[in-house]
Amino acid sequence: MAVGLEVRVPFCDHRLVEYVWNVPWHLKETGGIEKGLLRRAVADLLPPSIAYRRKSMYPASPDPAYAEAVQVMLADLLRQPDARLFELIDHAALAAAFAADPRLPGMIGALPSPYACAAFLLDVNEWLTEYTVSLV
Repeated sequence: MAVGLEVRVPFCDHRLVEYVWNVPWHLKETGGIEKGLLRRAVADLLPPSIAYRRKSMYPASPDPAYAEAVQVMLADLLRQPDARLFELIDHAALAAAFAADPRLPGMIGALPSPYACAAFLLDVNEWLTEYTVSLV
C-alpha cells in the first residue's frame, strides 16, 4: 500500500476461512474433486477452463540453485535431531530417505517439482518453530 497498490485476496477473508474450516470434508470435495465446493460456488462466475483447471500444488523452479539450497537446508535440519519437525516425522526414516535420494520422491504423493517435498518439510519445521505450535 506504500506505493498505492492494494492487493485483495477474497478467499483469505477470515470469516470465509473460519466457516469453511468447519464444513465436512465430503462437502468440500463435492463432485469428487479437490476444491469441489469452491468450484461449484464460482461455476457461474468463471469460465469452465478456470473454474475446473487442475490444482497446482507447488511452483516448479527450474533454477538449480534453488534445488541445491533446499538440499543444503534439509541436510542442516537433519543434523538437528531436536528440531520441531521431528515431533511429527521420524528423524531416522527421513534421514534414510534423504540419503537414498535428496529429492525425497514419493514421500508426499505426486508433487510436480523436484525438492517440493523437502521444501514442504522445511516450511512445516519453520511454522512449528516460529509460531511455537503445541502438539498435544
